[in-house]
Amino acid sequence: MRRGPVYGMISGTRAPTSAPSAAACTTSGILVKDTKDQHLLTVSAHGIGRGDPTAYFSLSTGQMQAIGMAAAQVRFTDVALIDLKKTVLDQQLFPDTGRLLPVKRLLGEDPRDRLGWNHMVRFRSPVANGLDGVIVAKSVRPNIDPLNIEEPLRCVVYHWAFTGQVEDAGDDDMAPRPAVGTSGAAVVDKKGVCVGLFDHFISQGPWAGFSVILSASELVKAGYQLAEGKVSESDF
Repeated sequence: MRRGPVYGMISGTRAPTSAPSAAACTTSGILVKDTKDQHLLTVSAHGIGRGDPTAYFSLSTGQMQAIGMAAAQVRFTDVALIDLKKTVLDQQLFPDTGRLLPVKRLLGEDPRDRLGWNHMVRFRSPVANGLDGVIVAKSVRPNIDPLNIEEPLRCVVYHWAFTGQVEDAGDDDMAPRPAVGTSGAAVVDKKGVCVGLFDHFISQGPWAGFSVILSASELVKAGYQLAEGKVSESDF
């Protein structure tokens, strides 16, 4: 979604390309389903704004095409969910460049899932130009609900992928990094497991060259699974 004024739908993400007054600059992530078999599209967004919850896709003509309604946010994460119900989707709305790895399931859907170090992944986005990375670290971010301090501490898991060396200035367009608009893209391994959703890239300092990825296991813990196939007719 292109940068621009917020129409009450979703605020800007925490990614470096965002701004408080910008619409969500994001790649369509993955289609998931909840326990009621409702299909929802993930996008990267830091909070859902007030007012009109309509989400739009910026066409090549510059026109904005509605794709659904901002329905919810995965708690303690920067992932919002778009309800595609009653939305007429253009078959070419989310183009497949032919370099995208198929997604078979989310990390954590199989209880035996383990993500080892030096795990190769690819950023599944038409604007990522087939960018690959290697998972070399994991971190957790502790969260607590300020409105309910008796609730147990919740730790959100992130994976760190190194995509290649970048200069400290971070202004080299040829550096191996996710392009503008990659925020929210699925990060997939060669087995088709969605490891997570791209959150942000670090361009300067000792961690330059690393991409921080929200673990897909957070979606699983929130009650979501990968939606198989096309959206059912009952969802339209």
